[in-house]
Amino acid sequence: MAPDALGLNPLAVMAVGRDSGGSYYLHEACVTADANGVLGWEWRPYEDHAASVLLPRYMPDMPAGHLRPLSTVTSVHDFMAHDGARNIGTWMDDAARRVGR
Repeated sequence: MAPDALGLNPLAVMAVGRDSGGSYYLHEACVTADANGVLGWEWRPYEDHAASVLLPRYMPDMPAGHLRPLSTVTSVHDFMAHDGARNIGTWMDDAARRVGR
């Protein structure tokens, strides 16, 4: 039996956005439907965490009003396809270096 195909990267629907005051907030991509039932996506403030957040160290700064999906600044690894048992240490070292550790 073959494994299931990879699903949507959850970090593609999560973003950090900067407001006009220079604070950063989490956002999520939400499914929308227009009057004809056509589905789309819309970025909305993350309801479960409404407080401002620190800009992650691995994320470049951005202008006010800009949103940056987390998937654009993170790496994706498939444990099975990319030999995770052998490579997970390297992946963790790379992630630590990206945040200055």
